[in-house]
Amino acid sequence: MIRNIHIIIMLISGIIVSIIGLINGYDLKTFSLTLLIVLIIFFFIGSILQNILNKIYMQAEKKEKQKQLIEMDEEINRIKALDSDDEDEEDSDALREETEEEQY
Repeated sequence: MIRNIHIIIMLISGIIVSIIGLINGYDLKTFSLTLLIVLIIFFFIGSILQNILNKIYMQAEKKEKQKQLIEMDEEINRIKALDSDDEDEEDSDALREETEEEQY
């Protein structure tokens, strides 16, 4: 899960606006208003981006869990098949022994 990406995007955009404002020599009122608007806009853009990335991450994680469950089911079925083969061999061995005893 991705956290705080909206804050990182907001702060980076704030740094860029601050540098541009200082280079261009904006007065304090214009600079403050511009910075506030940019921070709010990029906070929401970052929040939307964070939600999208989290959904993608959760879908990928869900697919990975489903893949692991399928692999575990296949392994369980393989083990059951081996166990049933072993039981069949034991049953056939017991039958052979009984028939051998009956023949003598």
